Amino acid sequence: MNLLRESHSTAKGSRPFSKNRLKVSAVLAKDISFTITACRRPELLNRTLSSFSRGLIDANLNDFDAYVNIDPLPAGEQSDEVVEVATQYFRHVQFRTPKIANFCSAVKWVWSQPETEFFFHLEDDWELTKPFHLAALVRILNRRRLLPFFSRRAAVNLNVYNFSDSRICLSPGLLRGAFGRYAATQLDEQYNPERQLRTDNAMACPTIPHLNLFRGHFYGGKENVQFCRDIGREWRSRRKVSRLPDDPCLFTTWETK
Repeated sequence: MNLLRESHSTAKGSRPFSKNRLKVSAVLAKDISFTITACRRPELLNRTLSSFSRGLIDANLNDFDAYVNIDPLPAGEQSDEVVEVATQYFRHVQFRTPKIANFCSAVKWVWSQPETEFFFHLEDDWELTKPFHLAALVRILNRRRLLPFFSRRAAVNLNVYNFSDSRICLSPGLLRGAFGRYAATQLDEQYNPERQLRTDNAMACPTIPHLNLFRGHFYGGKENVQFCRDIGREWRSRRKVSRLPDDPCLFTTWETK
């Protein structure tokens, strides 16, 4: 199965790489890495990365380094094609291919890797539907730069479900490297990582210590548009894949019915 994208210069719908865009992209790449949690679903990862390659107005993915965790699901599939897809998009990619799938362990590993000031986090099943400027997210995180670290925003997520609160999510978004590294040391692999990043937890699910000191932000632009589409739900429905266990707090892997 050939999932490799066309080159940036010929891909349908891709943006022309002006000299100014290339210059801005190179500057952004000094301060930003990418992190990706994936399964053995190369076709979904290719759709995701292709959409971001076309939709990032001021950045060329080939300028950036990435850290990719590939969980061994679905059973019987291989990780090689996922590796092949990811390496076509980024300057350098470091992979982790654990023998046992664990959603939280995947997040802990990728968030612990970047040494850059920021990192952009992705899952393998989010398709970008609206273009955006990566630099705009950096500006949001830097607005209160002179304040103590705990007083500043820790993350800014692209608007996907019309949220307007201060939660920190695993949907596509830019995070502070220092916060990601801190969270990676605190997340408990027995629990759903996204639930551990929510202070509004009504369930008996632990949150990382001092989470109330951090704030998130949802970026919707002037018109509060939704930027991404979840393409994983259809994939799971078609393959009859469900969360394991069914409890949202304890979800860490998948099973086929």
